Amino acid sequence: MGQTLGDAQADFDLQESSLKKNFEKYLEVQAELFVEKTRDTKGKLTRSHVSRLRKTHEAWMKWAEMQARDLIAAEPVGKQEALLLITKAWLYEQKSRELGREVGGPEYASQPLIDDTRVHIGPIAKGFEPYRGKVGESGGVFALQWMDAKSVRGSFASADLAKTFRVFGDVVEEGVIEFLFVTSGDDEGTEVKMEKKREGERVFWEGRAEMLGKITMEEVVMAVREGEVIESTYRGKTGRTKIALRLRWSPDGKIRGAWAESGSGVSSELRGLNYEPGFLYLDRWENGGGEGDEATVSAMWFLKKSKSQEGSWSGKVIHLNGYEEVVSFSK
Repeated sequence: MGQTLGDAQADFDLQESSLKKNFEKYLEVQAELFVEKTRDTKGKLTRSHVSRLRKTHEAWMKWAEMQARDLIAAEPVGKQEALLLITKAWLYEQKSRELGREVGGPEYASQPLIDDTRVHIGPIAKGFEPYRGKVGESGGVFALQWMDAKSVRGSFASADLAKTFRVFGDVVEEGVIEFLFVTSGDDEGTEVKMEKKREGERVFWEGRAEMLGKITMEEVVMAVREGEVIESTYRGKTGRTKIALRLRWSPDGKIRGAWAESGSGVSSELRGLNYEPGFLYLDRWENGGGEGDEATVSAMWFLKKSKSQEGSWSGKVIHLNGYEEVVSFSK
């Protein structure tokens, strides 16, 4: 990676210090919000709340150490000391930024401080698959990334985009997944056990949780169609950033294209599915940081078509760290 041991140590020290400062500021903000919400004038409940946040952060720190050691285990022994510092510095930097966004105000979201290793996994070079689904009375779509045979993660967005969850699952036995459903900005999740079921040729997953109600999901299967690929260009915004898009629409529903920031020219690839009329799911791919690095999915775009304005789409972008922003574009 081109860094000496001294460079790696200096960078690690910097990121460690930044993380400590941001976490302490995060605790201050969370304590103030807790007092405002609970009217805890004596402070006993607030101290308990802050103590719990510290314990979950300590659990994350332990996870980061284990994750870093796992990531460098296959490297030559002579390089492992520097690589361990580099990897931990990168993890600390990501966490510090997430806490900084939380402190920055309500328009930002941050990684939940949950003692669950499923939440703390970086981007990988594998796309998400859309599943039609329902959470309680809200119909919508899941986007799921099967990381291996035993683990899956993704998000759910209701059709009206009013309800979103991030989901993290472990396969506990054949045909059974234990999911963690996390709402934006929360530091707690709801566990849901979902079982694979069959009704004739239909295969779907079903579960139930007291707080969420009945949950179902079923993989989207598109019919094979022949026809012309149509390319369209759009302009719009994601968050506060102006963007230009180019999308190629295949007759089988598959979408390929790209978007670029209008000012900087920074761009990335988009891939997804027009899974039903008026609704679109897209993966946002980012190029690897170094030569030969694989591109990875960094965000999920959930979109619905405007009924009043032809060629206009709007929706939500959910980043892997939980940060959400609004996206819209039109021809």
